[in-house]
Amino acid sequence: MGVNYITDKVKAVIGAESEPVEAYHWRYATEHDKLPDVMVNGSWKQHVMVQLLTDWVGETGWLWKISFQFRGMNVPGDTLTAWGRVVGKEERGLYGVVDLEIGLKNQKGDEGTPGTARVVLRRRNGPSVPYPFDPGALGVATA
Repeated sequence: MGVNYITDKVKAVIGAESEPVEAYHWRYATEHDKLPDVMVNGSWKQHVMVQLLTDWVGETGWLWKISFQFRGMNVPGDTLTAWGRVVGKEERGLYGVVDLEIGLKNQKGDEGTPGTARVVLRRRNGPSVPYPFDPGALGVATA
């Protein structure tokens, strides 16, 4: 998934945010904070990561856990690529649990949003993961 982020889209995303942040505004970012440009909003990056995973698991799976860090700035003109890699899997009851490394890299290959995720998938010929998902179905305490 590649996205060429432009300033107008940055402003559109910020306009939807409940709290205005000065670093997202061009003049403040470049003159006051000495940044190269406005910054891509962290909430947008969060959305991209969640969308990547929910699209991958589809309607029969469930994004159970996700964690990531914002370690690098992105600016308009960056091409960002969301990625994921399976690092573990196990069968739990009727379902499969998959552990992933995830991230969001810029066009230079710099990782700016590293993280991990755990998804629950339907096993071959098994039932779909129920909505809403109950971790108790895996034998996990829910308290």
